[in-house]
Amino acid sequence: MSEVREFIRSKVAETLSVRSEDINPDEEFMSIGLDSMHAIFLIDEIEKKFGIEINPHSFWEHPTINSFAANLDKQIS
Repeated sequence: MSEVREFIRSKVAETLSVRSEDINPDEEFMSIGLDSMHAIFLIDEIEKKFGIEINPHSFWEHPTINSFAANLDKQIS
């Protein structure tokens, strides 16, 4: 598992006040309870942690933790 994926999963769990193990990384962000405000805060955290700039649209173009993390892994590499 990538560091980015685990970071996103832990931040999503923190936001939703659940354990990260309870977050299905293949479930769409909207269906687990994240909205556009959550996306903005999550993107900000990821940008700070990994020193990258993220287009906010990519959050919705890659609507699961696994697909979003895979996209960011390519950007970081």
